[in-house]
Amino acid sequence: MVFPNLMNSRVLILCVLVLATRNYQACAFRNYKTWTPSNPNNPKHDETSFRGLCADSITTQGYKCQEFEVITKDGYILSIQRIPEGRSELSSNVTKKETVVIQHGIMMDGSSWFMNSPSQNLPMILADDGFDVWITNTRGSKYSRNHTSLDPSNEKYWDWSWDELVSDEMPAIIDFVFNQTGQKINYLGHSLGTLVALVSLSEGNWINQVKSVALLSPIAYLKNMKTKLGVMSANYVYGKKFTPRDITEFDPKGQRVLDFVDGICNHYGLNCNNLFSALTGENCCLDEAAFVRFMKVEPQPTSNKNVIHIAHIFLSDSLAKFDYGRPHLNRFHYGQPKPPIYDLSNIPNDIPIFMSYGGHDALSDPVDVNKLLSIHFQNHDKGKLSVQFIEEYAHADYMMAVNANELVYKNVSSFFKQKF
Repeated sequence: MVFPNLMNSRVLILCVLVLATRNYQACAFRNYKTWTPSNPNNPKHDETSFRGLCADSITTQGYKCQEFEVITKDGYILSIQRIPEGRSELSSNVTKKETVVIQHGIMMDGSSWFMNSPSQNLPMILADDGFDVWITNTRGSKYSRNHTSLDPSNEKYWDWSWDELVSDEMPAIIDFVFNQTGQKINYLGHSLGTLVALVSLSEGNWINQVKSVALLSPIAYLKNMKTKLGVMSANYVYGKKFTPRDITEFDPKGQRVLDFVDGICNHYGLNCNNLFSALTGENCCLDEAAFVRFMKVEPQPTSNKNVIHIAHIFLSDSLAKFDYGRPHLNRFHYGQPKPPIYDLSNIPNDIPIFMSYGGHDALSDPVDVNKLLSIHFQNHDKGKLSVQFIEEYAHADYMMAVNANELVYKNVSSFFKQKF
């Protein structure tokens, strides 16, 4: 579905990349309904952090919601939200519930799951179905811009890619939720959130804390990415040698990025109208009102280094740690001239995994998903791998299609309820 009157061709470059610690500290628990900021003049905390996702998207729909902060070992203060019960529950007994952690894609935040009504959005469907639901917000996004010592205006704040999401950020979140609930976690990721899960499992993270994993629009290979603008952008980004000047914020609404998109479109003679469908695929089932809400709150900033790292996946057709572009720099970081490869074959064969992918997805292309399955999941334990293919779905349908509740989310809920 295309909404031509809503397109901002320069802002929608983000869609090219909407794919998407054990030593953590937990800040004080906050129930948003009663919590107010104690120090609104603290420069490390902006106004949006004080309001929180609970008030913006969840309590307004009649759900209880709790705000937490988690500090990663590299100092990022992450905002995460908990929906402990559904609207119809009279009292909460969350210690006995199945726990779900929901991770968004790149240049998104937790808001991206709440574009539709409670009966159509994933977190609230799971809460109403009896799950203890936790929503993440990646570093640098609206609700997670704080740090123990760095400000987003400092370039060092942006010195990270999805490597750090694997090594520092998601382990901190998983540890925190696991310790809060005492329950093994059902993890769900969309787009880049699936990449973080796959690499984390291959590195041996989470193994004793996660019960099962659901992957929507899984990303591990991007060689067959169909969007021409995405291909051109990846080639442009990767063709430039990485320098310290590239350690900066990638703000998809900032002038620097807008000028970059204009330059790509003009240089290659691309038609940059109606980019949402052009970049994510022909999404079949989006509601126009939900799309309008989506464009009001998304996209979110990420690091330039993260964008470059995703371009690496497309051009190398492999998964490796960040490539600094010069042998001596890679030796400095890794002790070898090329970055180490992530081996997804190390994913345990006995971990329950649900995958769902769409036939019209321009980013998580079916050919690349089938490559992932054929190379790394051929020997997965029988009964522990469930794969769903939806011919008419594209990338954004998994976040906010009006029929995702029936086609996808019910299957996810049933999968998480299984006794493996």
